[in-house]
Amino acid sequence: KAYGWNVEQPTLDWMRFIEAKNNEILRLNGIYERLLGNAGVTILRGKATFVDAHTISVEGDKTYTAKTILIAVGGWPFVPDIPGKE
Repeated sequence: KAYGWNVEQPTLDWMRFIEAKNNEILRLNGIYERLLGNAGVTILRGKATFVDAHTISVEGDKTYTAKTILIAVGGWPFVPDIPGKE
């Protein structure tokens, strides 16, 4: 039932399903962020551009230099405006 399924008479509560999915993603993201922080990783949020091979500028305000820079862009799916997209 936690994900919206009712098994007595199989139905799907779509909004409940989406809420449970979103909560699980938030929970997992929190775990990953804590693991990275505990490993000494600095997480920077914002738009960044490379200044050179080992330096980035975040939001044009501050630069960071490191031996290794990992870019994790994340993202959300694009849902076209078509019937049934709900």
